[in-house]
Amino acid sequence: MEKVIKEAANLFLERAKDREIRIVSHHDTDGITSASIMARTLAKLDKKFSVKIVKGLEKDSLDAIMPKKKEILMLLDLGSSCLNELSKFDTDIFIIDHHEITSVHEKNIVFVNPHLLG
Repeated sequence: MEKVIKEAANLFLERAKDREIRIVSHHDTDGITSASIMARTLAKLDKKFSVKIVKGLEKDSLDAIMPKKKEILMLLDLGSSCLNELSKFDTDIFIIDHHEITSVHEKNIVFVNPHLLG
């Protein structure tokens, strides 16, 4: 798991150069905590970012989180249930989630999830 996290972090840092990050996280305790930790980390890295806390992601409400041109979308504690729809966004997407999923094959999505490692 540590190797996957390091690879995702390095890829994120490479792709985030001169780009803003849109963090979208779940409104429960682990989602809000994750968003706080990520916001603090990005602030230390002097990255421009915004944070949006949502009740959940529904296929018909994804337009509300649509990233602006050239923004990176980072989903925390959600996103596993909408991978096909998210893959249609024309941007890099990083998902850090612990909800059950079997696989991800979308070219624009970097996924960190313990369920993918067995």
